[in-house]
Amino acid sequence: MPRCGNHRSHHQMIAVRPIILQTILATTAGMVFFSCKNDPHDIQALELNEALPAQTIMDGEFDFTSDGRLRNKLYAKQMDHYLGKDAHLHVSGGFRLVTYGSKGEQESEMTAEEGFFYESKRIMTAVRNVHLANANGNELFTEELTWMQDSSKVYTEKRVRIVRKGSVIYGEGLTADDTFSKYEISKPTGEFEVEKEKIKE
Repeated sequence: MPRCGNHRSHHQMIAVRPIILQTILATTAGMVFFSCKNDPHDIQALELNEALPAQTIMDGEFDFTSDGRLRNKLYAKQMDHYLGKDAHLHVSGGFRLVTYGSKGEQESEMTAEEGFFYESKRIMTAVRNVHLANANGNELFTEELTWMQDSSKVYTEKRVRIVRKGSVIYGEGLTADDTFSKYEISKPTGEFEVEKEKIKE
């Protein structure tokens, strides 16, 4: 769960500028775990609480740090925090994930319409109109891309389109580092030389 303040840890996400709209306290959860009987009504209430966000943040900025160094920054239009067995953060309304190098320079930027970040696994899956671009101008277009925070890798099993140096590469499935400087396409389907003006179209 994102936290405000200057807490330090090896891997951490810090909310820099969140606006909290609502907080729902799952008080019935304690009743279920500490009760001697599993009342069906209590269980139903717990499941209902898990289906609703415990916290909603609008126009938030979040920092991912490693060993005290800023590694990634997430700009989210809306983020809902869900509790329970499948605790995760749901980003909607569009988001932007920026990756920084050792000197603080921007190395790549990922955008998508929606995303799901699982804190325990440190994995985020971006879906719908996913676009990843690096400082060299190479671009990746796909409909789903999973980012693994610990290994700084991204992968997808969906169709991909890569634009680089005046050419377009098509394929299915891809593994790359999150700066998109190195990548491998599982099933390449073709490479075409395209004029720069046509690529923009």
